[in-house]
Amino acid sequence: EAYWASVPVAGVTQDVLVQCFERRCLTYTPENPDGWKVEAGNVGAHYYQWRYGDDLPVRTIGDYPVTGTPNTDLDPFAANLISVMDAHGWEAGTIAVMQAGELLLEYGIGWQDADHSTYLNHDALLRLASNSKPITAAAIHELIAAGDLTLDDYAFCVPAGPDNCVLNLAPVEGATPDPRLGEITIEQLLLHKGGWDEMVTPDPIFNSIAIAEALGVDSPPTTAQLAQYVISQPLDFAPGAKVAYANIGYVFLGLVIEDITGQPFLDAARDLVLRPLGIDDGDIQQARSLPQDRNPREPWYSDPGMFPNVFDPSQTVPAPDGGFSLESSTAPAGLISTAAA
Repeated sequence: EAYWASVPVAGVTQDVLVQCFERRCLTYTPENPDGWKVEAGNVGAHYYQWRYGDDLPVRTIGDYPVTGTPNTDLDPFAANLISVMDAHGWEAGTIAVMQAGELLLEYGIGWQDADHSTYLNHDALLRLASNSKPITAAAIHELIAAGDLTLDDYAFCVPAGPDNCVLNLAPVEGATPDPRLGEITIEQLLLHKGGWDEMVTPDPIFNSIAIAEALGVDSPPTTAQLAQYVISQPLDFAPGAKVAYANIGYVFLGLVIEDITGQPFLDAARDLVLRPLGIDDGDIQQARSLPQDRNPREPWYSDPGMFPNVFDPSQTVPAPDGGFSLESSTAPAGLISTAAA
């Protein structure tokens, strides 16, 4: 909110009305000459780096640089995160603390790059991985609240099946889908009861190269191709019979959202969930598999494991840098976000 402050202006203390936004402040100085009463200025890390060609001066907690407006009363939260980072050998992390809708703390801890040449900004975008799923689930529940869907609706439309179904997906030519496919409900997909078990059948979103070969398409397969392949395979158990964690169930929920809204998944999630909560589009975005495609606010990811590159299987890469496709699995695992969002 706007506030009055007594500020030295050209050596004379004057009353100035100040209102600050995320990266800009407006001032009103009644005693200034006409034309200079209202002024605006940029603030924040991004402006500082552009204007001065350098990172913001930072303080440290332990051995880590920390960016963001200090709130020393809440520094123990950051210290707890740092202890976890130390235990796991992580070199970058973000943390935010909110109370009653008010952001009290937002820190970047550590480094943006492997060379430790750039501090991690407080508004860095990091992979949500499976924490993307609650956003998908929330979007589904918004569709239910709007009367566009029910938990008892069937995810897949099959010949001679019920009318309250959503997805009309064609199987691979010559394949016969599992006859139980038409029994899978929206609720079962949400609760990991759809019939897929990653302990029995390899998780499709981490099996891109083999699936692309089976379909005769370029790797990685698109979301639609991934779905087509999966519905052409037998289920691992009867829908509803047990709980078994399955990323693929949330791939299908993403397709349900797209089918009902007529929008790409992330656009629909923004309209249904994120924007109503006041979350800026720039603070939750599509994650990218390859380093050269990433948002500049996203740090590097350290992983000693080397895997075939799903975009070029003749190459091997660190797992986070092309070992799997985030673009074809947005709904279960393919978003990046600030800590505050």
